[in-house]
Amino acid sequence: MSDKKVTASEPNSQEEVLELAQNGEAVSKTEDVATQDGAKEAEPEQAQAGEQIELASTKTGDASATEHPSKKIISDPSTLPVTSDHSLILKQVEFYFSDQNLPRDKFLWKATTSNDGWVPISTIANFARMRRFQPFDEVVAALRESKELLEVDAEGANVRRKVPLNAPAPDTKKQIDLSSVYVEGFGDETSTSQFDIESFFEKLSGAVRQVRLLRNSSKKFEGAVLVEFAAPDAAAKFVASQSDLKYGECQLKILSKEDYLSSKGGKPGYTFGRFNAFSTEKRKRKSDEEENESAEKQSKTGSGRAGRGRGRGGRGRGGRGGRGGRRN
Repeated sequence: MSDKKVTASEPNSQEEVLELAQNGEAVSKTEDVATQDGAKEAEPEQAQAGEQIELASTKTGDASATEHPSKKIISDPSTLPVTSDHSLILKQVEFYFSDQNLPRDKFLWKATTSNDGWVPISTIANFARMRRFQPFDEVVAALRESKELLEVDAEGANVRRKVPLNAPAPDTKKQIDLSSVYVEGFGDETSTSQFDIESFFEKLSGAVRQVRLLRNSSKKFEGAVLVEFAAPDAAAKFVASQSDLKYGECQLKILSKEDYLSSKGGKPGYTFGRFNAFSTEKRKRKSDEEENESAEKQSKTGSGRAGRGRGRGGRGRGGRGGRGGRRN
């Protein structure tokens, strides 16, 4: 069986992923995005790092997914052939630890914030999209080939980023928006849709960073995807050169993400999960600052009252002293 090349495009793990992992089952993230009202919409973050931001009005599959994490998801990683291809292994794991994915991946982010950033390779190897990579020794060997992003410990048991991830620059989201393209018209989902669509875009452009399927609140694929390219110029070139693009017999509609957002009044209905490491930290810092400020105000108020009390006491003691003076 021949190896099939796929893009490393799993998005962020959601609450159910963490729960399953805590129960002893390490699972990978679904590659898809759910919308609240069934519209083919989405809003990243990807503050991954910097993009994916969650809309306050949007609820993804977080709540419903805890009951049946992949109830409506038909794409199945087990359909991919078993392989020991180092380039595929490395591409997938480097995506997990990438600036785009890591801050939005609650399970993996929490794992990297303990044990000095080290994560057991055995845990990574048990993610759904990693199980086809065999044998385990080849997974370890492939990760040792990472030139810039990853490092493996001497025992070959753990992997981590060489350089810890910092909060994204203020203009990161804007750059990711400019690097992203909305494409619709892919028809109904099959067990290989996720991987076939990834391969489709990869053949069209070597600059594809990730492909995300958009789903409705029931996790049904709506036939639309969001494609992130390596840079804004690559995305612009794709939009300009693919006006008559087809997927099989299906005519595709292609819009820059900005044009797509404009068509929706600037209010997309999608998100890639509720977790955002940097937003969470920012909210915590703000909460701590407000708590400290409140405590400081209370302290000053209390001190003022105490001072007034001492003042009254002083006047009283002075009076008594005066009376004593008259007795002398």
